[in-house]
Amino acid sequence: FKPTLLLVFFALTKFFELLPMFRKPKPDTKPDDYPDVWPNYFVAGAFVHNRTFGWFFLLGLILDVAWIAIFG
Repeated sequence: FKPTLLLVFFALTKFFELLPMFRKPKPDTKPDDYPDVWPNYFVAGAFVHNRTFGWFFLLGLILDVAWIAIFG
C-alpha cells in the first residue's frame, strides 16, 4: 500500500453532493432535470459516484506503479 491510493478520498466530494438524494425517499414522479432512467432513481446517482471513485482509484494505481518503476 502506498499513499497514492488515498486519492480515492477526493471522490467523497461527489458522494457528499449525492448524499441528499440518497437520504430522501424516491419521488413519485420523475424530476424535470433527471435523465430517462427513472425506475433506477438511486442507481443513477450511485453510478455517478462509482465513476468518480473509479477514476481516482485508477489514477492512484497508475501513480503507484509509476512510483515503483521510478524509485523502486
